[in-house]
Amino acid sequence: MKVITVIFSFLSLFSCQNFGSLKLISELSKDLEEVSGAEVVANSDLIWMQNDSGNKPKIYGVSATGNIVEELTIKEKNHDWEDLASDEEGNLYIGDFGNNDSERENLVILKVKHGDLTSSKKIKVEKIKFSYPEQKKFPPKKKKLFFDAESFFYYNNSFYVFTKSRVEGKYGKTSLYKVPAKEGKHEAVFISEFNNCNDKECWITLQIFLMMEAK
Repeated sequence: MKVITVIFSFLSLFSCQNFGSLKLISELSKDLEEVSGAEVVANSDLIWMQNDSGNKPKIYGVSATGNIVEELTIKEKNHDWEDLASDEEGNLYIGDFGNNDSERENLVILKVKHGDLTSSKKIKVEKIKFSYPEQKKFPPKKKKLFFDAESFFYYNNSFYVFTKSRVEGKYGKTSLYKVPAKEGKHEAVFISEFNNCNDKECWITLQIFLMMEAK
């Protein structure tokens, strides 16, 4: 679960470059108790959010004061939704790639077209399926649990996915993969690997990229 009340403050602070203090704007609705992704979208005044696995397949458009304005039902299962991204046309992408035990073979990014962000019907989405070329077993041995992910962003018609390590003593290991932003089944392309530190606190999560995109 992410601390979205703090993220609201980050968005405001980043726009005015005032880093002196954080201001609590609002407590979120109980419908958003397990928020795992948030995103701002072109041609929309709302902040879009989603809940983690075990929750309904819904995305929520939230006002700057924390009120739910739009509640959309996605015609797909919430296996383990972890993050949101958007493109320059205002399309929204759901990262269904949470993979705690590195056992999933159905990793997917779901595309919600901008025109459907005000729909009252169940929304049919495009599927961008992908796999990690380095993973050969599902699940792999405990010393190779490197295929969980919680964060991604869109840039130049591609997605960039950051993995999380579940290996004790190597929690800071992160691999960056590139996935084409088009419907179909793809093998992710390994870009680079780096190590933040060896603690779980080093995991890359949504807040970093939300702040970058909001700049």
